[in-house]
Amino acid sequence: MKQGSAVASMKDLFIKTISGVLLLFFLISILVSFNISSTTVQQAVTNISGEELFYLFSFENSYSEQALPETFKEPSLLNWAFTVATNIDTSDLRTLLGRELPGLAAFDGRIIVAGEGANFANLPFESSPPLQVLLEEREAASNEMEDNGDYVNYVYDNQNEITSIGEEEVNILIHHTHSWESFLPHLNVPNDNPNLASHNEVNITLVGERLGEELEKRGFNVVVDTRDMVAELHQRDMEVHQSYDLSREYVKEYLDETEFDFIFDLHRDAARRENSTVEINGRELARPFFVIGESHDNFERNQMHATKLHYMMEESFPGLSRGVFGYERTSGRNGIYNQDISEFSFLLEIGGVDNTLEESFKTAEIVAEIFANYYLELRKSEQLN
Repeated sequence: MKQGSAVASMKDLFIKTISGVLLLFFLISILVSFNISSTTVQQAVTNISGEELFYLFSFENSYSEQALPETFKEPSLLNWAFTVATNIDTSDLRTLLGRELPGLAAFDGRIIVAGEGANFANLPFESSPPLQVLLEEREAASNEMEDNGDYVNYVYDNQNEITSIGEEEVNILIHHTHSWESFLPHLNVPNDNPNLASHNEVNITLVGERLGEELEKRGFNVVVDTRDMVAELHQRDMEVHQSYDLSREYVKEYLDETEFDFIFDLHRDAARRENSTVEINGRELARPFFVIGESHDNFERNQMHATKLHYMMEESFPGLSRGVFGYERTSGRNGIYNQDISEFSFLLEIGGVDNTLEESFKTAEIVAEIFANYYLELRKSEQLN
């Protein structure tokens, strides 16, 4: 009887082993058929908020649930699992229709952090006209430009209000990949065509110069590159979509000569006034936001710094920042924006086509103040290389 029992046990173990192996292969085949990529999993995990993370911790430690606000709603684990398995977000129809409707590619960005009013309907988008259009000469509105450089309506009226970083040597490079980006109120062109908001002098480089001045007031060493990128592209026989390749060359040339701690690529968005402007404390301000290129390995570091700066802006000036937006490389997008060069490389957009220079200058002043405080936090926490 004992020998027969041992044989039966061996048979039972053999059957269970074979069944387990077959089940494992079956599960693997299902996972492969769902095409769960590492990128999909990474995006799903990235989209878990801090509150949702505490909720997950509460399964192991009930005390974690005490950190959740009363307004917190339990997330749907079924929806999250469905997103991971199918790459379809039930709250975002673009993930279901995007492959069938090519026009949705213009709105393929990811909202990393949403500022006030930010949604998929008003995502920032690149609207760069062809080089031949940019080469056309446009007349600046002289009556609007007479006082250019003499704006004195500062946000921080008292010099004692601004933050100083002390005597430490900190180098910042500000450049403009799309230097032609201008503002309709300063041009003699129709206001109904954002693509006409380009000029070889009256453009975003003026805002870059103001940002540089404000950073220098706070103790930074700043270099502002104001070169005419349209002329450079034309001379090189390059197209507009190659502008990031060209600016990459120039940034690397600067880095070969000087060790820059931070890099800003300054732009203005194509958004109209209703999305690009906010009134705070009686002042009309051009709204800033950050763009993250997600098609390089270390974009999470760029994202972390930009997100922190967004929240610091919101703490001091609620409603100012439009948020932080991420883009992968597609046929219409660069997807890296030269941010792989440094984790402290920022693509910062200030305002839109309908903003004035004064509105953008005021925002540049705020950005400089917030950044000075952020730098001091980085230095204190020893996060600098």
